[in-house]
Amino acid sequence: DDSFYKYFNRRQFRRAKPALGEKVYAEFGFGNIMQTVDIYDLSRGGASFYVPPDLAQQLEIDMPVKLVLRVPKTDYTLVHYAIIRHVTPDSRGFRVGVSMEVINERGSKRAIRKGIAAYWDYLQSRIAEMDRYNSAYN
Repeated sequence: DDSFYKYFNRRQFRRAKPALGEKVYAEFGFGNIMQTVDIYDLSRGGASFYVPPDLAQQLEIDMPVKLVLRVPKTDYTLVHYAIIRHVTPDSRGFRVGVSMEVINERGSKRAIRKGIAAYWDYLQSRIAEMDRYNSAYN
């Protein structure tokens, strides 16, 4: 039932936050708008990031958007077809959550596969680092 969505994590994959001191940015767009956004967390099938209030007012749940993400610590860039899942105000502004999948908008299939593999490696290494930290201090 839709009324339970706010109580449960709908992500299929584990989330990874950028390392302390590391900033991950993406290009987020729809229509003729393209904005650089600060990534809050990532997973294989989604991401969340912050947008300014004027942009948040233009977003709707289930709205299709584009998210262009440069894979951290690599030269790969992945273009994602994304769907807005939530727009939530918090102390830092408006956090937007999207589900996403890679699309072949530019580059060869081989380059995209390598980019996806690099992205998954990055996520796995961040999750492992987060797990090590949590086990050491909890």
